Amino acid sequence: MDFSMGYTDQQETLRREVREWLTTHAPRIKGNRDSEENYQLLREFGRQLGARGWLYPTAPTVYGGSGMSGDSAMIIVRELAAYDLGLPPFPDSGGALAGQCIATWGSEEQKSRILPRIIRGEAVTWQLATGPEGGSDFAATSTTARWDGERYLINGVKTWVQGSHPAEYLWTIVRTGPEDARYQNLSWFMIPGDAPGITVRPMEIFQADGQIGGRKNTVYLDDVPVSAADLIGGLNNGWRVAETFLALKHGMSGRPEARDLAP
Repeated sequence: MDFSMGYTDQQETLRREVREWLTTHAPRIKGNRDSEENYQLLREFGRQLGARGWLYPTAPTVYGGSGMSGDSAMIIVRELAAYDLGLPPFPDSGGALAGQCIATWGSEEQKSRILPRIIRGEAVTWQLATGPEGGSDFAATSTTARWDGERYLINGVKTWVQGSHPAEYLWTIVRTGPEDARYQNLSWFMIPGDAPGITVRPMEIFQADGQIGGRKNTVYLDDVPVSAADLIGGLNNGWRVAETFLALKHGMSGRPEARDLAP
């Protein structure tokens, strides 16, 4: 009985190339995968994958991907799985989701500035979508952005933010219009992770084994200055961006190949 995957000649060539490359480049992770040493190993490996266009392989080549089909991208996923690695190999709760939203709603300048950093593994993104006031109800967010004549100042609290190591970007939904203008008062920002006014505190969450996990955080935003250039999708147009975000998030569930930045 033939259990072959039915690869085309081109896909079989890719499989051999990936397998051979991984024998000398895949990191050997020992102990806690979340340790600083292992995290940096995985980040460096991600950059190496990104340099080959394999980190987000279905992403357009103009942004650093390979423009592969989903079937070809799955070859990379399967070969990485033999090393207990995935795409991306490091924790990145918001990279693919934010990237897809920027690819859909961002300006050409935003796409050319932000997407290559994600696709090449140079930037990790946290998603700041949940707040203490309304859970995952985006329209109930109390985090605000106020224009002071030169920039936006963002204030608020976001909870259940996944990530154990600092991120380069914070993909954040805020309220930019009157509180009673529900669904017409939301905007999304790609906040630089090193902006002043950001405080991250791990949440004490008891896991099944009784241990306290620090992979979820509360993020406090106190007059965080953000340029208008980092407003994604337009002012008060955030609900339409949120619909894209939610559709992508639900579509990615259980599908490794979908956690990518397709054209």
